[in-house]
Parts: sequence; structure tokens; C-alpha cells
Amino acid sequence: MAKKQNKIEMPKWSLSDAGCIGLLDRPSRKRMIASCRRLLPYIRKYRCSLGEMILEIGPFFDPLVTPARFPHKTLFYLDKEAHVLKYLKNKRMRNTHLIAHDLNRIYGNNYPEFKGKLLKALKRANSNSDHFDSIVISQVFNYIDYKRFLFRIKKFLKRGGMMFFNNVTNCGAEHLFSKKRPRSVKETIEVFMVAGYQIVEKRTLKPVWKEFKKRNQLILIAKRP
Repeated sequence: MAKKQNKIEMPKWSLSDAGCIGLLDRPSRKRMIASCRRLLPYIRKYRCSLGEMILEIGPFFDPLVTPARFPHKTLFYLDKEAHVLKYLKNKRMRNTHLIAHDLNRIYGNNYPEFKGKLLKALKRANSNSDHFDSIVISQVFNYIDYKRFLFRIKKFLKRGGMMFFNNVTNCGAEHLFSKKRPRSVKETIEVFMVAGYQIVEKRTLKPVWKEFKKRNQLILIAKRP
């Protein structure tokens, strides 16, 4: 029983904190993890197309792509939360590299810093490329300018590279939501296409949060042509 409890413990956000009730309490954490892991079977389905260098954006405390699940891969975790990065660092997972950056700070004067961090991470991993083979992003789009992000991150995905995406519109920490978040599943798919991605597979699922039963969860696999 203790092992299961530790599995959803999150540094900084203690289960005893009153501020976590209803947002990051134990039931919410279970639903959060279950929702994100719905993307995992699709990553496994296309494992032969993943390549070696895989970037997971917003892994939080439960990355989908891990050395145990995907051995012989070089993994990169990009997150802005210092407690997340410290937690992942302390796990000492082999062939993993951490990148600290806020995805709302990748435009204009902030772009060179963002680009530099990605390229330095690839160099540390002894990669001869300035592109990732695959990108995984789950439950992040509600917090960023997702339209501009899709155009920007495509520069770092190799041609033919895969993107694995998961999101429930307007689900999460509402006080942190971006005004430029997706407004519907339909809009999200259309923006992927406008940004120049080829849709390989898409699924809409009923969300694991009962209170958000009218907001379908979008699972999307896309490719950079």
C-alpha cells in the first residue's frame, strides 16, 4: 500500500497541504496520471518509428517515456518546474537529459535562449543532429500559446519525425490557463494541419475526470513531412 502512495507523492505539493485539496489531492493525482498514460499505448504502437532521440515536454513527476519502458533510447525531459526537474534528476535514470525552460518564453528575444538549451542538450547526448527524432507532449497545451508553439517546436523535429500529443481542453489548474489555449478538439486538429504536420492517427476519448465528461480527450499522432 505504501508503494502505491509514494507513486503519486509530489515534492512541494504535499497531500497534507490544504491548497492541494480538489486540485492535487490523491484522487486528482490518480486521474492526472491515468489521463496522461492513455497516450502510452500509442507511443508503444509506433515504437519502431521513434528513433533514438526523444524529447518529452512537460513530463511532470510521471514521464511517459522512460528508460525502463523504452530501453536503448536517449531521452530528454523539458519542464519549467524546478521541483519536477530535481525529482527527475534524483531518480538517476540512465540516458536522460534535463532541460529547464518555460514554454511561454520561446518567442522573440527569448527564442535564442530556448534554441541554445535544446542544442546544448543534444550535444551533451553526443548527437550529431540538431533535431529530435520524436516529441511527446501531454496535458500541456492549456497553459501555453499552443499555435505559436507548434510552429516553433517543428524546427527541432526531424523530417519524418513523430509527435505524440494528448490534451483535454480546459482541464487542469484553471488559474494557470493561457488565454491562447485550445478551445476545442476540432480547433486543435486544424491548427496541427495549418502548422504543417501530417496527421497519422487521432482518437477522441471520454476523459477520466467525470466532472469534465463533456470535454473529450484528444489523442493525436502527427508527423513532420
